[in-house]
Amino acid sequence: MTQNITSSRPKWSVAFDHDPEVGMWGAVVLDLPGCTSGGDSLEEARSNVREAIALYIADVQEETGTVPSPLGLENILRIAETDADMRERLEGAIVLESDAGELKSRSVRVQITMNEGLLARVDQVAESVGMNRSAWLAEAARRLIA
Repeated sequence: MTQNITSSRPKWSVAFDHDPEVGMWGAVVLDLPGCTSGGDSLEEARSNVREAIALYIADVQEETGTVPSPLGLENILRIAETDADMRERLEGAIVLESDAGELKSRSVRVQITMNEGLLARVDQVAESVGMNRSAWLAEAARRLIA
């Protein structure tokens, strides 16, 4: 039986903006200082930022034993009234909410050994489907396990 936990997941406010010079989207998680990501498209940036949130939360949880709570968009807008850095992050951005993905447990960083050619192929295929290496390897593992 699968449990739907979507409604109980915290939602993080993310500012997305497009840089036309490089043709990429940047993503800044407004609730989590230093948590950023990006992608070639808005969809890829949204996918990648979910993973970045999960990794950020895992790191904080490992260091402090606690999980940070989202500030909420209303509080972020209040902060922006007096904080020039926050105002700058919001200027011209698309602000959307995001969760940490479908991960039911914390993400863990791992170090693996892989043939150089195979790793290059993994990166090539992952990029061709709009994913990063970690997301693609996790999806491949899910499919093989299932």
